[in-house]
Amino acid sequence: MDSNKKIFNKIKSFDLFIEDVPKEFWENEEYIYKLLDINYDVFNYFTDEKKNSKKFVIQLLEEYKCFRIYTHLNTSLKEDTEILNMCIEHNLDLVPDKYKLDDKLIRKILSSQPKSLHYFPEIVINNIEYVRVAIKKEGISFIHASEELRNNIDIIFEATALSDEPNIIALHHLGEKIKCNKEDLKSLVDKYLKDHTRNEYFLETLLIEIDESLKEEIVKYIDSKKLYKNKKWETKKIKWEDGIFYGTDESNGRSFIVKFRLESFYKNKKANLKVETEKEYRSPTLDDLFILLDDEIGNDQIDDSLCINSDSDSELVNTNIDYIEIRDHTNKIVYQSK
Repeated sequence: MDSNKKIFNKIKSFDLFIEDVPKEFWENEEYIYKLLDINYDVFNYFTDEKKNSKKFVIQLLEEYKCFRIYTHLNTSLKEDTEILNMCIEHNLDLVPDKYKLDDKLIRKILSSQPKSLHYFPEIVINNIEYVRVAIKKEGISFIHASEELRNNIDIIFEATALSDEPNIIALHHLGEKIKCNKEDLKSLVDKYLKDHTRNEYFLETLLIEIDESLKEEIVKYIDSKKLYKNKKWETKKIKWEDGIFYGTDESNGRSFIVKFRLESFYKNKKANLKVETEKEYRSPTLDDLFILLDDEIGNDQIDDSLCINSDSDSELVNTNIDYIEIRDHTNKIVYQSK
């Protein structure tokens, strides 16, 4: 039989599944501690005495920061105030709603994890101040706001034009009432027109999302402001095979220039490299381009060789790729990371 050290190394290198580890291995707590960094499920292999000890659990949380062991705790430990306060922001999907109502906690979490708005109860997602905390940081968190607030023209505008991380996808999740409310739509258009060159793309997307019966009238309203000369507004939706709706009237797609930042990380930090490069894409809309880029990055389809330091003998730990700027065919910046 392999030694405990060999078994530990096999688990660490993913050559051995946790469930296939010999029972004898779990008698050596030194290795169980080390494995917490790899898989929180190993918490279950401590003795019942330790698993039910508040002192022991807090020690694990403080020393190993393994907050997701919360899911394995017994009910009394899950409801313990001290443990709950340590674990809650890392376990919003598991913690009962009654523990997510503290004002300071809500603001703290939404400031650092705006998309976590999704895990808060109705009373939070329908609170305009809390939603503002989230959308100020990331506009896309708007999609998790209540139906009532997704009909609020101020919130819609703030999630798109004023957010630190604006995202056009927010407009795909408008509340149903505003889509057919002519006066509210005109008020929202007025907000965008105050900085029309910067917000033109939001106007284009808004026109695609509103009720069909109002599109012609809202286009005329925009044109009456005389801010665009001979501008053709796209108002149609087409349906692709995947069932997702996209707005476009250009079968070959629009041209976009995407600037990427590529970074490499080596054991010897002096060998790290950071480079920027650009690539042209064609896409029906900016939203489609975001989906395409996320898929390419997520599936490692973008060549990262530019940031590989061939002059270093240090071991490469990993590489990272981000798109940091997107320009349209007029060279106008339509997306820029903060």
